[in-house]
Amino acid sequence: MALLGGVVAALLGACAALSPGERTVRISEARLGEIIARQFPLNRRYLEVFDVAISAPQVTLLPESNRIATQFNYSTGSFLLGAREFAGTLDLSYALRFEPSDHTVRLTDVRAEGVQVPGVPPAYQRQANRLGGLLTENLLHDFVVHRLSQDDLQTAAGWGYQPGAFKVVPGALVLQLNPVAR
Repeated sequence: MALLGGVVAALLGACAALSPGERTVRISEARLGEIIARQFPLNRRYLEVFDVAISAPQVTLLPESNRIATQFNYSTGSFLLGAREFAGTLDLSYALRFEPSDHTVRLTDVRAEGVQVPGVPPAYQRQANRLGGLLTENLLHDFVVHRLSQDDLQTAAGWGYQPGAFKVVPGALVLQLNPVAR
């Protein structure tokens, strides 16, 4: 998580010498994948019924829809299912947003694009996909992928900038830095 903040702080320093106006920070697809991977594996209990483990994120940028796609490995089980555990892959897409109240970068508009549940009989595959999609969309809604440090935010404000919107472009995620009204 410190990596994104370090990139922002370093580039803000370069912006300080330039004329006022909007600036951007580019984060490569590979770098974004590293940042997101640091938040996993994720192990959570959902609705006090399902134990869910999500790991091994593989990030792909979708600039045509301003979204990010990520494929994860998952496993889930429940005391309701006995000792049976299901494992497979999960394909998500989402956008990112900066939350100024706690200085975090969060997943938003999370969509389960596909849930592969090997070993489930074909008659139940559709229901398993739907349940898996609902579980993960709810589990990862507003999930924090990065927290900017107070020092980074104060440095940015001192140079007259604050984090703005994210935009997915070919090969990179771009963070807009907006001038602070003075």
